[in-house]
Amino acid sequence: MLAPGTGLGEAFLVWDGARYRPQPYDFFRDQDPARETPGCAERLKASADRTPAIIEAALDRATPCPIARAAVDAFLTILAAEAANLALKVLALGGIYIGGGIPPRLLPILDERAFMNTFCAKGRFATLLAQIPVHVVVNPDATLMGIAAYGWARMRGEISGCATRVS
Repeated sequence: MLAPGTGLGEAFLVWDGARYRPQPYDFFRDQDPARETPGCAERLKASADRTPAIIEAALDRATPCPIARAAVDAFLTILAAEAANLALKVLALGGIYIGGGIPPRLLPILDERAFMNTFCAKGRFATLLAQIPVHVVVNPDATLMGIAAYGWARMRGEISGCATRVS
């Protein structure tokens, strides 16, 4: 399961010739500032958490912001590739489940074909990946329910702990 919400716990830096630079949403705006709509700019200024503002601007039916849409499309492409990586790492033949706060909100613009094309674009593993179902978990409490079920089963002695604490 992947569950991007406030974050995915991953980041990357790109060398610009002089220093390493993080690649936030501003990357798209910096490439072509004219593509950011005034409404999107205002939403971002007024928001403490820019993620919802970016999603709203990308999904705005009246005046969608091209920059916000580019950021969301890039996010979905990266998510599809990372979901495929996870599927291959654990041989998830039963399926990949994508939860968290962001993916359910992007369902209106999620192009299943484009997502699955990226998901399957792993060379010789494409045929295997094409057989693995991918689901978006829309229940916001699913993660908590899973943790509660695990805790209940562990309390009843049905499973033993296997986590290791790293200091």
